[in-house]
Amino acid sequence: MEELVNRCLMVGLPGTSVPAHMEELISAGLGGIILFGRNLDGADQVRALTGAARAVRGDLLVGVDEEGVEPGHFVALGGPPRAGNHALGALDDVDLTRRVGADIGAYLSSLGINVDFAPCADVNALPENPVIGVRSFGSDPALVARHTDAFTAGVQAAGVAACAKHFPGHGATRVDSHVDLPEAELTEADLTPFLACSPDRAAMVLAAHVRYRGLGGEPASLNRRILTGLLREELGFRGVAATDALEMGAVSGRMALDEAAVRALAAGADLLLVGSAEVDARKVRDAVLAAVADGRLPRSRVEEAAGRVREMAERFAAPAAPPAPAGAGAGGPDAEAGERLAARLAPEPLGAAPYVVELRGPDFGFPERFAGLPEIAASLDPDADGVVLAEAPPGGARQVLEGAGSGAGGGLRPLVIGVQDAHRTPWMRGLLAELLERRPDAVVIGTGLSEDAGPASGAAAFLPAYGRSPALLRPLLAALLGRSR
Repeated sequence: MEELVNRCLMVGLPGTSVPAHMEELISAGLGGIILFGRNLDGADQVRALTGAARAVRGDLLVGVDEEGVEPGHFVALGGPPRAGNHALGALDDVDLTRRVGADIGAYLSSLGINVDFAPCADVNALPENPVIGVRSFGSDPALVARHTDAFTAGVQAAGVAACAKHFPGHGATRVDSHVDLPEAELTEADLTPFLACSPDRAAMVLAAHVRYRGLGGEPASLNRRILTGLLREELGFRGVAATDALEMGAVSGRMALDEAAVRALAAGADLLLVGSAEVDARKVRDAVLAAVADGRLPRSRVEEAAGRVREMAERFAAPAAPPAPAGAGAGGPDAEAGERLAARLAPEPLGAAPYVVELRGPDFGFPERFAGLPEIAASLDPDADGVVLAEAPPGGARQVLEGAGSGAGGGLRPLVIGVQDAHRTPWMRGLLAELLERRPDAVVIGTGLSEDAGPASGAAAFLPAYGRSPALLRPLLAALLGRSR
């Protein structure tokens, strides 16, 4: 039974190598490990880490969140910048989305990673949502469904398990489940993309820490009506059902992690995610074992869960060698997406080197590894410069524009303003209004949702980039500056 319970756990590592106690857990049947930024210090180091872990047991699952959205875990390792789901949804070319998924899968496989916790299958029904945003393919359920299916097919064609999330839908929430428990109404629109995964497409579905009105007081990740009744019995899903990380505030703010693990398995989850390296997975295992021993958790439920995880692990243990990933280089699908979006927008060249002001929002807990708009502009034209702001300066627009200086002949330099979800960020919306009052000739680039067109309505032009990846921004800025990328 101990080995079966271990198989139902996928846990985080503390550093850039596999410590002895984790080797013991892997040898004793641990289902998998999940990698975060703290575990990644270079491509060769990642290959050494994954190789060492899978040398202990060859069918170990090694996962990571690689949704293709900036900021990501791999840019600092020299990995290619990705176009992102919102941009792919805007282009609505399912073959391109499939090729992006295949390229991501090939890249992960080259690092020894065989599980991608993607795609994000949430329908972006609420622009004020604080955690989904450009991670979603869009607000049209049918569009999100076809791109969820295409991305999944691409990733798994490269021999990497895909995981559609966050079941049954996180797109209409006003609360970030990393922080607290969101509540939402479950609609047919939410479920539409997951129907594209069931029953045979995606190897795994990840359950949301979201409570749905009329479906009980538990979040989906701990809810038998959702994990067993809806996912298994109604939708017919036959793959692995995983929880979102159990240490997230939506769950850990209401119960002990040990209790959450038992309740999730009882509800129908197969794989329990514990991302924090500060959690001792052995204590979680022991709590589940105690629940089996005293009858609170049926042995048959653990056997069923472990069997599904083992079947997926065997399927993706030794994938065929995929083609070399192209990334954002010449001919890569992400580069193609950026070029096509820039060509579609076809901005008028500015005629002179601009001053670039980037108003940047939060990074959802990722380390900051993004090449900002001023940096990209300066790489295209050494006379371009600018500033990145994470909050409004004391002097407001006047202080920001002091750095713009004068252009040739003493005139004003062109002004480019980047905004990331100004429609839901009060300080950004206020500063943008001040800047546009002084400089209505400015061009605004939206690096978040297209709803930023409203706050930018006083600008000379609004250019939606559909994300803040260099794969998207470099060709767009190159067109604005009249340069080749």
